[in-house]
Amino acid sequence: MSGENRNKGNSGLGRVFFGIIVSLICFGVFAYLFSMSRGMDPVDKTIVQLSQIAVLVGIFFLVLTFGHALPAYIAGKKSKGGTQATDSRDIFVEANMRLALEKFIPDGETMLAGIHAAVKESSVTCAFKDCVLTEDKLLPESNGEIVSVSKTKYSMYDLYISVTQNYFVVADCLENRYLYEFDKKPVKSLDEIKPVTEEILLRDVGKCFRLEDIQSCDVKKGMAGSLNCVLKMKNGSYFKLILPKTGGIGGGMPNHEKYRDDIVACLTAGLR
Repeated sequence: MSGENRNKGNSGLGRVFFGIIVSLICFGVFAYLFSMSRGMDPVDKTIVQLSQIAVLVGIFFLVLTFGHALPAYIAGKKSKGGTQATDSRDIFVEANMRLALEKFIPDGETMLAGIHAAVKESSVTCAFKDCVLTEDKLLPESNGEIVSVSKTKYSMYDLYISVTQNYFVVADCLENRYLYEFDKKPVKSLDEIKPVTEEILLRDVGKCFRLEDIQSCDVKKGMAGSLNCVLKMKNGSYFKLILPKTGGIGGGMPNHEKYRDDIVACLTAGLR
């Protein structure tokens, strides 16, 4: 079976190269005829007709080449099934998603399901103690302050979301900019304050939430099979999410729809 697929792949690749070569020859003929016609007044009708034919044939073979190349590219993506990490900018690959999420999953927890989501708006508030706030991070300090960090974004962006046995975990698909606000005052409940024992980058704040801290999860049907989800936490943090039915094109996230349904079931399980 693998030999047959290899032969098919080689055959498709040969057709792509053949189409490119024919297109280049046709455009070369057009360029030659165009150079011949410069200075002619009037231009020979035969040269005009031949030029038109050369351009049309060249365009035809370019379109034909694209038609062969695109399915081959998609098939190659599907053959990986999202199990191999690729360029980190390719956000619709399951392996890339796992790499992004794993750094925020607590010890002893396992990711049960993860997907790509679009975020319309989000606001996260976290409180820390025994720390010192610098320009872009929190540093541990035994006699440090209590710092409340508010992290908000009002424009649309891409986000990976996942659930473990006890947590809702998120990670940026790409680098994002957030609006940060800081308040060096105690929060309502001391239980919400986390001690800082190691350096915490501000961009990594608000990535992990206990499932028991979810206040509400409102899910409604959206366009093209998507789901609109408004997730609110007990401390006031929230995410306004669009959960698409599929994870992009190319098969990089083959389990996206199933994982999406699993995540929604998990987020709403304790709220019914």
